[in-house]
Amino acid sequence: MSGLAVRITVEDRGNHTILKIEGTLALGDTTRALQEQFERLSAERTGAVLLDLSELDHLDSTAIGVFVGGLKRFEAQGRRFYIVNPRDRVASVFRITNLDSVFRVFPTLEGALQSADLSQDEETSEH
Repeated sequence: MSGLAVRITVEDRGNHTILKIEGTLALGDTTRALQEQFERLSAERTGAVLLDLSELDHLDSTAIGVFVGGLKRFEAQGRRFYIVNPRDRVASVFRITNLDSVFRVFPTLEGALQSADLSQDEETSEH
C-alpha cells in the first residue's frame, strides 16, 4: 500500500477553483493534504469548488468524510461544491452511501462550470 499516493492539482477558472484529484485518497497524509487545500481555498478564494475525480482510482471512508466536511464548509460560506466526472468505481461508492443525493455530481467539467456560473449570477442579481 505504501506505493499508492494522491496528486492534487489546483486550477483557477475565474472565481471558481478546480481540484483535480488523482490516485488513491485514503486515511493519512493524502486526506490531510486535501483538508489543507480546503482550508486554504476557504480562506483565500471565493466561488465554487469543483472536485475533478476523473483520475481518482480509490477513496475510503475517511476521504468521504473529508468530502462531506468540504461540502459543509463551502456551503456555509454560500459557495457551491461539486463532484465532477467520477470513475465508475468511485461513483458507485457515492451511490451505495446515498451521497449522490447529497452532492451535485456532474459528468463534465464544462457542465459543472456552467452551473457554478449560473449560481453565481443568481446570487449577484439578488443583491
